[in-house]
Amino acid sequence: MPFDLWHDIRFAARLLIKDRWFTLAAATALALGIGANAAVFTFVNAVLVRGRPFHEADRIMTVWTEDDRGRRLGTSELDYEDWREEARSFSDLAATLGSPINVTQDIGKPYWMEFTMDGTVFAFIAAICLATGVLFGLAPALHVSKTDVNEVLKEGGRGGSGGVRVRRWTRTLIIAELALTLVLLAGAGFMMRSFLTLYQMDTGLDTSRLTMQIYLPLTKYPEVAPRTELFRRFEERLAGISAIKASAMATAPPFGGGGRRPLAIDGRPTPVGVEPPVVTTVSVGDDYFDTIGVQLLRGRAFTAADGLHGQESAIVNRRFVAIHFADEDPIGRRIKLEIQNRAPDTPEPAWLTIAGVAPDIRQGGLQNRETDPVVYVPHRTESPRSGVMIVRTLGDPAAVTALVRDTMRVLEPDLPLFDIRTLDQQLAEQRWQFQIFGTMFATFALIALVLSAVGLYAVTSYSVTRRTQEIGLRVALGARPGQVQ
Repeated sequence: MPFDLWHDIRFAARLLIKDRWFTLAAATALALGIGANAAVFTFVNAVLVRGRPFHEADRIMTVWTEDDRGRRLGTSELDYEDWREEARSFSDLAATLGSPINVTQDIGKPYWMEFTMDGTVFAFIAAICLATGVLFGLAPALHVSKTDVNEVLKEGGRGGSGGVRVRRWTRTLIIAELALTLVLLAGAGFMMRSFLTLYQMDTGLDTSRLTMQIYLPLTKYPEVAPRTELFRRFEERLAGISAIKASAMATAPPFGGGGRRPLAIDGRPTPVGVEPPVVTTVSVGDDYFDTIGVQLLRGRAFTAADGLHGQESAIVNRRFVAIHFADEDPIGRRIKLEIQNRAPDTPEPAWLTIAGVAPDIRQGGLQNRETDPVVYVPHRTESPRSGVMIVRTLGDPAAVTALVRDTMRVLEPDLPLFDIRTLDQQLAEQRWQFQIFGTMFATFALIALVLSAVGLYAVTSYSVTRRTQEIGLRVALGARPGQVQ
């Protein structure tokens, strides 16, 4: 048995050396196939198999509140504190504000996907290679064991190409391979087109602006007035820095989402049993639109008087006007942002007078084709404890970070600024999944195309090699090249 195996290996080696081009085609196909499988399973291993780098990750859960219609709502800090003190089913609780900083403090480390080849990937590749060799080697062996030699000699004696059935199966496999390649190329083309469309999408503003998160502790800032005063002084001090052209507070930056509130329009009562329309809301400072480099389409920007009692106002975007005031002038019209599940002791929201119309600036994710209808209100109207300071610099935004930190340190030494990044970086984070999958699809499509070309060449080369004797005889008898098929 060992002698026979060694004899077979030497025979196979001689055949491979004899037909170098066929050997190169086979080696290329194997290399591309193994590489593609390694890349795919490396990604699957990082996302699905390896799991999150947390100890006992299956014990980590997410808790939220819902209204009577099953819609998710935010959780107040008072509720969170009550849960943390009274919960008996959890060993600990942690809250987040759309940033990983609190999770980092309570759980230990952030989750980063590492696309590396470890023992699991190598074991998978070894198993796939072994299974492929056995499967595709076993099928021909079984076919040969059931083949009638006399019939094969009759079918292939003249053509020398393995018989009619072999040629039929060869053509079928080549057609199937080419068809699958075309499907993959089409899918990759659509993915790349979506990716390019995403990159060329008009964001409506200059994305070089610097943003940073601010969170005021409830114990020190339980009331609205002290928060408003701190943010006002912060903006005032930043205005005195020569490297900063403008700055403004906001509850959420562009592409960062926003609140969701039911809308009421003065003079248009919502019929009983009909859900009111819902809009995205963002509280912004007076210089918000100047800071992000956006000119209002109509009306005026906020002033220091807006948001005070009797001066409640709002600015809406063009999408809002197209939905709710398509054939009307929105300036001067009144709207109200309702509060879901409003407690009996909570004052009813005030009517807001529309003072201006802004261009469509994306607040939601880039995957949405249409921008949301957005209502901007003065930051002093609500002045929540968490927000984002947006800074428009005259030079490199990174060089201004230390100046902004020092400014806040003068006002509040113990208040950190975190999640400091530009809007460009936020866009890159939203685009990364499209970039990864687009690149993967394009790579796999290219690999499939090369494999199809290699397979077509290999089959053609094999067919010609098997028919060399026949072709030579037919040419010797006077057949022209066009007559040899």
